[in-house]
Amino acid sequence: MDTQAFFSYMTTALTPYHAARQSQGMLVAEGIPALDENADWALTPGGRYFLTTNDGTTIAFALPQGAPRGFRIVATHNDSPALRLKPQPEILREGLSMLNIEVYGGPILSTWFDRPLSIAGRVFIRGEDWAHPQSTLVELPEKVTIPSLAAHMKRGDDPINPQKELRLLCANSSPLPATIFLCRKIFSPTSSIL
Repeated sequence: MDTQAFFSYMTTALTPYHAARQSQGMLVAEGIPALDENADWALTPGGRYFLTTNDGTTIAFALPQGAPRGFRIVATHNDSPALRLKPQPEILREGLSMLNIEVYGGPILSTWFDRPLSIAGRVFIRGEDWAHPQSTLVELPEKVTIPSLAAHMKRGDDPINPQKELRLLCANSSPLPATIFLCRKIFSPTSSIL
């Protein structure tokens, strides 16, 4: 993978779900067939295959031409420290639309302040059978920001209190569109590149 392809991947891999979908697309482009985890497999020596589970996991493997003399496993994870919307995120105060968020992992919180952020994630939609909803990946066009507290209002090096200081503001003061509530994860478009 060259540098341009790497940055293209990082720009489109907004969430773990988006990253898994990008990885799957790269495997399909290489002619590697997808397997159904619930079906019987007809594997051939020297074959390369992949399967997915829960939209966020991709497992790829290659078989040897002859009898195996051992095996190697390489694994990674595709999630990263982030901010996520809480289940009931909307807060309306003083005419401002805000979103309540929670910390996932150990992000450097100060790097999320005072910059445009986007909302992306996996959404479940009612299917024909209520017990089997359909999932889809989304990236909302609305931009949000977490304003930082003015320096003269903080005392020394007080730590950031995520429960009080991590509130996203919508770009306008009107009520947030319904699509805001469909997503679970907040990301910074440039943070995935750094």
